[in-house]
Amino acid sequence: MIEVDHQPVERIPRGTRIRTWLTNRLKALAEIAVVLLGLVTVASFFARWHHLAELLVHFRVQYFIGAVAAAIVLMALRQRGLATLAILILAINGWEVLPRLVGRPAMTWSSRTYTALVANVYSNNPDTGILLSTVQESEPDILVLLELTPQLADQMRQLHDLYPHRVARPRDDNFGIGLYSRLPISDYAVQISNKTQIDSLSVTLSLTEEGQGSPDESMNDNTPKLHVIATHPPPPGSSTQTEDRNADLEKIATLAADSTDPVLLLGDLNTTPWSPAFKDLISTANLRDGANGFGVQPTWPMQIPWLFRIPIDHTLVSESIQVINRKPGPDIGSDHSPVWIEFHLAE
Repeated sequence: MIEVDHQPVERIPRGTRIRTWLTNRLKALAEIAVVLLGLVTVASFFARWHHLAELLVHFRVQYFIGAVAAAIVLMALRQRGLATLAILILAINGWEVLPRLVGRPAMTWSSRTYTALVANVYSNNPDTGILLSTVQESEPDILVLLELTPQLADQMRQLHDLYPHRVARPRDDNFGIGLYSRLPISDYAVQISNKTQIDSLSVTLSLTEEGQGSPDESMNDNTPKLHVIATHPPPPGSSTQTEDRNADLEKIATLAADSTDPVLLLGDLNTTPWSPAFKDLISTANLRDGANGFGVQPTWPMQIPWLFRIPIDHTLVSESIQVINRKPGPDIGSDHSPVWIEFHLAE
């Protein structure tokens, strides 16, 4: 008779098995995330040559955050190779985002500051009363409204006492535009895109001492002037639309570069600061991003959590303009957040 030695089977505790399962899944997810983040980061550098790659470039912040999370997980799991790759990805995207975090220029004192509010109001916004109350409460010196409809233009009549100087080009589509000012207008022109037939506004304001004045006062050659450009190029949904947007931005860049006065460019540019089209714009126009040093400040789309939004509403300024404050405005019922900027001219 053969005796069988029955050894007790060592059972792995349930808690250990669960931790092992979770660790393996977390490792797999981190590995997949690093591969995907690496691919989209590399692809985004072809943005100048393909419109789909250009769409990828707008999510630098999200790539950075994703790479940080993946790097932490992989380092905790001692996956040094992939952790190093994750750190490289976060460094590449972080370098692009960095100017918005630490790029604020040195400030000089000025006795007079000015404010501006730019808002893509959403042409189908059912409750424009929120916008009107926001404007009445904040009273910016310069107000730029994008997607200005004839109905909203009529409602703005109740603010004409507050904004006696204005240029409005309302439309029934998404490309109406208006500039309302407490400062006198000394000159203006409507720039119509040859390709898209979309209006942009080129308005010269007189910076009177008290921020008020009549048009006659604005004709004084000794009065400082401010050249405000308001624009809203088409979104880059296709290759053709991307080319149209870029053409409009090139025209606006030339307009800004030819200006003899300090320039304040306000608008929904349908691009982020990391796009080649945006970089070409500020380079040709000799402008800088007024948001630098104030944070990422994403503005679209408002319907989703902050983490997934991108900054496409912009405030660009000449070197002689110093931005004191810049921040997103309140929810006005639009898919965009308005943007508030306070600035002065360097003395």
